[in-house]
Amino acid sequence: MEGREEGDANENTYLNEGNDLISKLPDSVLALIISFLPIKEAVRTSVLSPRWKPLWKTTPKLNFNHKLMLNPQIQTSLQFSDPTLLISINNAANLISSVLDKHTGHLQRCQIVHLIESCQNEHAKTWIVKLLEEKGVKELCMECQYFQYWENKHSFVRDNASTLFLTFEMITHFEVVELKKYVIKISPLVTPCEGSRNLKTLKFSYVSLTQETLEGILSNCLSLEKLSLLGCKLGQGLKIHSQSINFLELSGMMVRMIDVCAVNLSIIEIDTMICKPMGLAIETPNLRIFCSLCDLECGEVHNLGLGGIVLTTREILETCSGFLVYGGYCHPNIFKNLVTLCIDINLNTIRDAIPLSFVLGSSLCLKNLKINNKVIEHVKIAIGSEENHTSQAGHLPYPNTMFWERAMFGECVTYKLKTVHINGYKGKGLDMEFFRYLIMNGRMIKKITIWFDDDCTWIGAARTVCLLSLARASMSLSITLKPGKDYMAKVGGSLGNWVSSLKLN
Repeated sequence: MEGREEGDANENTYLNEGNDLISKLPDSVLALIISFLPIKEAVRTSVLSPRWKPLWKTTPKLNFNHKLMLNPQIQTSLQFSDPTLLISINNAANLISSVLDKHTGHLQRCQIVHLIESCQNEHAKTWIVKLLEEKGVKELCMECQYFQYWENKHSFVRDNASTLFLTFEMITHFEVVELKKYVIKISPLVTPCEGSRNLKTLKFSYVSLTQETLEGILSNCLSLEKLSLLGCKLGQGLKIHSQSINFLELSGMMVRMIDVCAVNLSIIEIDTMICKPMGLAIETPNLRIFCSLCDLECGEVHNLGLGGIVLTTREILETCSGFLVYGGYCHPNIFKNLVTLCIDINLNTIRDAIPLSFVLGSSLCLKNLKINNKVIEHVKIAIGSEENHTSQAGHLPYPNTMFWERAMFGECVTYKLKTVHINGYKGKGLDMEFFRYLIMNGRMIKKITIWFDDDCTWIGAARTVCLLSLARASMSLSITLKPGKDYMAKVGGSLGNWVSSLKLN
């Protein structure tokens, strides 16, 4: 009994020592820790001790969630019917304003996830003005949400309710702006924007705005470096002309044309866009990293089923490398100075292999290559009635399996390429021959990583393993073969066990 009491005493002493250690932290550190909590939990820390009471008022970050600030019973009732308790919704919105007024420290970032009703009564606009003019916030992150009953309303009604009427100054005076699920309308700029050099990062997610509004923002933000447009509605075309941006992310949009002219742009990420390849006009002479993904499931998430053709990586490579000519216009090759290429493409079709070989052959600096080997078939949803304008590859004068051996790569594969990563490797004709070519010709390659496709046959896997015995052009080459990802997640185990399981099947 005495031993147990002694053990309990030691445990209590340990816990007390832990509490003492936390209490010895300076107020600035405690305030930083509190800043990672939702505001409701942050305010609750004030009951821990008199010292903690004012700390939430000095946190460098504030995180509000309008929905979670409501009584749970109210949340339940609002899921199924029109709000009968708008007073409670407004009270929660007023509480956000009250907390902002009581905050006395240097506020660096503020995140507000609010209900759509706060756009209707202009609470959202008031918060932006307060954060900008009174608090001097650098990073603004806002998202508009709505309860289930709004789903039954016409999209026009929802769009009208989620509209933010802003000025250019309300966006350009922050350093970072992230807005999600709004319709944005910006009043015309009367005088030159004094804060045009403040904004560095702009991210719009599921935002509706006009092309004129976007162009106005870009032309008045002379120091904008990062631009992300995810699932946005911009009308017919997307035009991005900027001398300052160095990072561009485009995802889940449907447009007739993509016109990008950015001399300092070094990174482009494109994910599941609907656009005709003839509508591409990208001029980025200093591009270093290019990533193109095409996920049809992602397209469904972005609600792209309204018309159009999902733009494939193959079409981007064909068009933006100058490999194909549309209407007598030869697109400048944006891949010449590329260092990293990350793409979704089908290595087992000549149709995809030809433009890939052209890009590799014309690249002067490419060091890193990552390929998601997947079949992407056109989903024609028709943004117009025209057929997809990509030429069909002609018949080769030799067997397809000899393609990589005959391809003209220049110095890229032989002297420049350092790392290669292939996902979804099937061990069929062309992807296996590509792997063979890299082993036997890549003199500077240091690492090749192959993730097999779960549908790979035993013959394909076994033949690939045999390639490990080939003479390697690079003395420092390391090759890693990994089983299918589904197999690894469900079963685990070594490559040998996986190959053996394929034979049994």
